[in-house]
Amino acid sequence: MARSTPRALNRGLTRGGLALALSCALAAPFLGPAAAAGAAADGPPPYDVVVPPVNAPQLMDDRVGLAGTTGYERMRPEGPVTWVPYDGGTPVAVPHPSLQMAIRLPDGSERMASVSSTKETLTDTGTGATTDVTLPGNGTVVRAAIGTPDGWAMLTTAKPAGSTTGFSYHLLRVNGSTVTDIPLTGIPQNATVHGGTQTAESGGRLLLVYNVGDGLDISLVDPVTGAVDTLPDFTPGDGVRQVVITADSIGWYSAGTVHLAALSDPRTETRTITLPPELHADTTKYVVTLTDSAILAVRSGSAWNDGRNDPLYSVPLTGGPATELLPDASDLQTYNDGGAVVRGGPDAEHWSAYRIPLGGGAPEALFPIRELTPVRYGLTLAQGRLRFLEGMPDARDNFTEGTLLYQYEGVAPVPQPTSAPHLGILPVPQPVSLCDDRHHCTVSLADGGTYGGVTYVARAVNGKDAVHAANTPSYRGVTLDSTGGRIVDASENYALYNSGSNGKQYIVHLGYDSVVLTRPIAAAALWGDTLWTATATRGKVDQLDLRSRYTDGPAARAPVTTDAPCVIEEVQALGDWLYWSCGANGPAGVYDRTAGKSVAVPAGPALLGDGFVLRHAGGELQVTDSRTGATRTVAALPAQPALSGGDRGVTWTVDKFRGQIAYTLPDATTHLIPSGIAPSPLTAQEELDPVTSVSGRVTGSGWETSLLLSGPAASWKLEVRPAAGGAAVHTAGGGVTSATVSTSWDGKNKAGHYVPVGRYTWKLTAVPANGLGPDLVRTGPLQLHYGLAVAHDYSDDGTGDLLGVTPAGRLDVRRGSGTGTVLAAGSDQQSGGWPTGSRYVPIGDVGANGVSSLLVRSSAGVLTRYTGYGRITTSSPHLTIGGGWNTYNLLTSPGDLTADGRPDLVARDAAGKLYLYAGTDKGSFSSRVLICGGWQGYNLIAGDPAGGLLARDTAGVLWRYSANGKGGVLNRVRIGGGWQGYNALVPAGDLTGDGVTDLLARDTAGVLWRYSGDGKGSVTTPRARLGSGWQMYTTLL
Repeated sequence: MARSTPRALNRGLTRGGLALALSCALAAPFLGPAAAAGAAADGPPPYDVVVPPVNAPQLMDDRVGLAGTTGYERMRPEGPVTWVPYDGGTPVAVPHPSLQMAIRLPDGSERMASVSSTKETLTDTGTGATTDVTLPGNGTVVRAAIGTPDGWAMLTTAKPAGSTTGFSYHLLRVNGSTVTDIPLTGIPQNATVHGGTQTAESGGRLLLVYNVGDGLDISLVDPVTGAVDTLPDFTPGDGVRQVVITADSIGWYSAGTVHLAALSDPRTETRTITLPPELHADTTKYVVTLTDSAILAVRSGSAWNDGRNDPLYSVPLTGGPATELLPDASDLQTYNDGGAVVRGGPDAEHWSAYRIPLGGGAPEALFPIRELTPVRYGLTLAQGRLRFLEGMPDARDNFTEGTLLYQYEGVAPVPQPTSAPHLGILPVPQPVSLCDDRHHCTVSLADGGTYGGVTYVARAVNGKDAVHAANTPSYRGVTLDSTGGRIVDASENYALYNSGSNGKQYIVHLGYDSVVLTRPIAAAALWGDTLWTATATRGKVDQLDLRSRYTDGPAARAPVTTDAPCVIEEVQALGDWLYWSCGANGPAGVYDRTAGKSVAVPAGPALLGDGFVLRHAGGELQVTDSRTGATRTVAALPAQPALSGGDRGVTWTVDKFRGQIAYTLPDATTHLIPSGIAPSPLTAQEELDPVTSVSGRVTGSGWETSLLLSGPAASWKLEVRPAAGGAAVHTAGGGVTSATVSTSWDGKNKAGHYVPVGRYTWKLTAVPANGLGPDLVRTGPLQLHYGLAVAHDYSDDGTGDLLGVTPAGRLDVRRGSGTGTVLAAGSDQQSGGWPTGSRYVPIGDVGANGVSSLLVRSSAGVLTRYTGYGRITTSSPHLTIGGGWNTYNLLTSPGDLTADGRPDLVARDAAGKLYLYAGTDKGSFSSRVLICGGWQGYNLIAGDPAGGLLARDTAGVLWRYSANGKGGVLNRVRIGGGWQGYNALVPAGDLTGDGVTDLLARDTAGVLWRYSGDGKGSVTTPRARLGSGWQMYTTLL
């Protein structure tokens, strides 16, 4: 496998609820933060950044359902409905169907009337005894109930199945076991009961309120006789919807004024009471109700914990100033005896249900109302990303699981949350949570990996455990034949899972959705691509290279023997540090692999951080310096009840990469604080397998790297340069990054052109964002293939090659070694069948396909261009240029004379005239252009791929003609004499790897010599002997 799967990349929440708008060689182990010697000099400044709960607290739905003269109905979501006497008597359980009413009988006792579809059940609030009354059929629905002098009565509506005439209204009078049905007339059909009832003892009536246009009509029903008094247009047509009643009055409230009429004469308004100016009723809407002596008012729309206080006011019916009864209130409503009930309190943290008696006066507390607070648990922190689970109990105070959220804390030394926490990308399954009835939850999370950051256990469709990575929808997860397991650790592409059912340990690759290794559970940890495992030998820890599995499977690296005085029971890894523990009672220590010794740390559950160990003991979070052993308290964290697996990663955790600490208090606030330990220099682990070559013209074969940083970087820069030195051919960079640097190169320069094939080096520099420590620098070699072909390179490796043609017509490609020699031609670099009477001319990438070409002029004068990688045959791809080329006694390629980026061809005729055939973008040549004459005085002319010509005169003097960039050459420059002893001179490209063209020369004895280029158009001495026997070739090219 050439590389790892690329990493998949990652809405706001308000206090009131969820709102989706909204927080070097790879074969070696990742060194991570360095040990003490490399530590930065200064730590971060002190801070305490608080991440408040995402969910707003809620008031438990504990309320007064109905209130009567002797007691009230308490409706608690977590328990049965009860009737609670005011005098402190024993509560009585009552049925709780869809509708309930309180009825006061002539003897002063009260009954709870519970209505179902077929019967009405009366519960004696004193004894709990029940009496059932069967309801008539025809779709009878009970709307209201009231006591009468001889029993009680019900107002009902009936609508037989299939009826199209609307409701009919009835009065059902109940006396013992006798039920009398009295049809009611004078009530508009389909009128809706809005209001309450009055008691019979005070001349009560059943009150119906219904809408007519913008106003309200009412009907008063005598519960004894069934007489109906309908008052049309009872309220004005101004949208008023508040009807108010007392024992002897009826009226309405509108725009700050209460209008009242006597119940005995409801058509005649007797008085008005206006709310005092200090209540600003002209601009504030109020909900009002009446007692016998006062108007009660609270702002309309008031609610618990709505960010402001809305007092409950009392205003005398006789007029006068308002009195504040409660600083904050809501849910004001009347009840049976003419008083009222309300929920409120001195502040949002102390609410109760209150009763305001009929005669007025101070509210009487009935019971406190409990606040439901968010539940937050399951912390991870890595590369500045905080993750946790949070949720709210339901109305019954039940809690099953939270939702996985995350928040980015920025890159500054002090966390700077950039937004409210975000939801994880859905529909990724949520982690499995285990919660008790006290809302103490555990969950298995581990952060630090590449894929999605946090790794956790989810439930698969078959009920088994599945290892998942958050925020990576494309990641399907790995389902294991296991249940009840947990994630022990995660790093880079891997997760370490311990089964809760079969005793096995699984190493899961998060990019390939696969299990790398299965074995019995052992004390183990992950860091980078290394699996650390405690052995049965005292102090010894094995390490396994997991990434090598793509070749021969996981490979063992050298074990490490620490100075732990026991068989290690727990191990954690971070860079050069190994945390070891001999068990719950210790001893424990941190082993520095560089120093070869341990520093003792306190025993007990702990987490290894960057230069420190964090533990929770005695209600305190304590940091122990891994370099000195010094321990200090950094925060108070109340001890939680015993949690399965402990509270590490549940209520406290560390960021291994930044030295931060996170902990969650019982109020669901998470605090981010520094460890106080100087951070280590910035380091990185490579997320992709190392790549040392890139094929520029092959789609998808570019070079790339991705580094998982140990801390944030302020900026980064990539430079690619020729291995021989020189200016950068490619640069890339970026600004602030929190965790990763990913970049690539496709073999092109800034202009978008391929650079020459050959050897390069890359250098990536990252500047630490905290300003502490040196820059992170990573370098590596890189071989570019299929880029811009280098002249005389037929092996696509950037090194010059030598071509030879034997007397038998075999063409050999003798590859340059890169160290100044040429190699033997294997069978895959040889091809036969070439005509011995042809002329052969090496030329660069005239075909613009990334491959050097070979021109062959046949004895008939036909010129053909051949292309091939490593081996050129007569059947290789070729293009016929044309005929007539036998008029020339010399053909050679001088490189690029025209400075257009394409190799050219020059030809000399018998008269000594030299012509230019410029290369075209069609892979051929343009019409010839005369360069100049007088070239007949040279007995050897060879094209220099660097751009120009070498020419030897009859006296053996070698001259250089450099290209002028305009299709010609400059005046010649003397290289030196004595060159008449060679029968072949070949400028064979760069043979030594210094970026300069070298010259090969064969003497008459068949010995091949190398003259290294000096980079100034000449050669160096002394010459280097490459070997004899080269007379085997009739032609060297």
